[in-house]
Amino acid sequence: MGTTVYLPKIIGRVLSINGVKSLKVKTFTRLSGSETDLVPKKISVSRDEIARLDNDPISPENGVLIVEAHGGK
Repeated sequence: MGTTVYLPKIIGRVLSINGVKSLKVKTFTRLSGSETDLVPKKISVSRDEIARLDNDPISPENGVLIVEAHGGK
């Protein structure tokens, strides 16, 4: 609870996947947040909140991650 979510940490995890050479972040925001061209480096989480990323299309309110792959062999 209350753990801030840092974008650089997520990027590092994605880049550690075998075969991933680069990535581009388009949006990093709370679901209820407004999208802008600016991508924050962190999402602050209050003491009574838990950050979730279930990636369940039935419950997008629990976090969504969309990955588009291009190129490769």
